[in-house]
Amino acid sequence: MFPELFSVAGKTALVTGGTSGIGYMIAEGYLRAGVRVYVSSRKPEACRQAEQDLSQFDEVHAISADASREDQCRSMIDAIAAREGRLHIPASGSKGGHCREL
Repeated sequence: MFPELFSVAGKTALVTGGTSGIGYMIAEGYLRAGVRVYVSSRKPEACRQAEQDLSQFDEVHAISADASREDQCRSMIDAIAAREGRLHIPASGSKGGHCREL
């Protein structure tokens, strides 16, 4: 029923903690749905591996950053906005439950 009404194709997403576990699965799902996906992790090697593995589904970009640090969150968002124009979908697959307004 009206799939285009709920389509996320063509949108841009950032999945923090997107290199493993539930974050990885969120990133994969978005890629399969036609979303431009950025994943982040504090671990550069995990970023490289996830970028390589997830690229089988579509183009993906990995950013090494600590999502618990406000300055690094802002840097990620600024980098994505500069490249894509805007960020449509923020998704957290990161460990920890710290939320703050950006």
